[in-house]
Amino acid sequence: TPKVDPTATIVIIHGFGEHSGRFIHIAENFVRQRYEVLLVDMRGFGYSGGPRGCSEIEDLQRDVIAVIKQANQSLPLFLYGHSLGALVVLTLTYEYLHLNVSGIMLTSPLLGFPTDRQLPWAKRVLIKLLGKKMEDFVVNSMVNPTALTKSNKHMQTIFTDRLMIPFLSVKMGRSILINVEHVQEFSPNYTIPVLIVHGKHDSVTNYHDSVNFIDRTASKRKLLHLFENGYHELQHDEECDEMLRVGNKWFSELIATPLGHLNLERRRHHRRHKFPWKWFVLIVLYLLAVIKLAKKSPAKQSLTRLLLAPILVLFKS
Repeated sequence: TPKVDPTATIVIIHGFGEHSGRFIHIAENFVRQRYEVLLVDMRGFGYSGGPRGCSEIEDLQRDVIAVIKQANQSLPLFLYGHSLGALVVLTLTYEYLHLNVSGIMLTSPLLGFPTDRQLPWAKRVLIKLLGKKMEDFVVNSMVNPTALTKSNKHMQTIFTDRLMIPFLSVKMGRSILINVEHVQEFSPNYTIPVLIVHGKHDSVTNYHDSVNFIDRTASKRKLLHLFENGYHELQHDEECDEMLRVGNKWFSELIATPLGHLNLERRRHHRRHKFPWKWFVLIVLYLLAVIKLAKKSPAKQSLTRLLLAPILVLFKS
């Protein structure tokens, strides 16, 4: 806790598979800048309760809101989110404007995936259709630990940290996919001051998605800082000091010349629920494929085998 009166509150939200303990040095930096800092282990991560890696984005939003309620309400409020935490921050600040967040800082935000990590459309369809009911199915996140940082020291801590998890449920994967698309939809209407810091060599998230978000957002105060040789975990690499300098300057400027956060309309954005034409068409095509295979089959097949046949054909192709 700082010995002088803090000038603002910063809430730090960690990324997927990690915990708040990996951001202590970030918190210490902000404390030295006279900020009150709050950290959280979102449910299913770190020392928090709940099944590991099984939460939906809406659950994680509620965890962050619980922490925000503990903040000094008389101080400006800032949010710092890394990777998955950045996705939580963006969706939270868009949907809950009444929280009066004065600005955000996002590092390596999860706004999309690199080209070599894009999911095949068949898998995306299955995850979205069935993921809600498959919370007990666990999949590999396919994150290469050696691609997170160039620092051998920090790479060793990744392998020895028993609070780190490499797996997530299909239910959580579905929630991430849906909310990544949601961010792409609402970005032209996003008005909160936003700083994004990203490395061009990030192989976990895609810096091009950060560029697109900054280009599309309606915020009057926005800044994108790219590191030419940066990996995913800039906070655990040689770029950390420069990243913190950029963040310190960003927050101090927002405090010195606040813009608009007191004039934000106090309302909650609701997602528009459209008729799921894509799913309707896919289900019709699926049923037609089942009927076609049933007619072509020379012998009687079990119902289960007929229902699974089109899916097996898709994955084999």
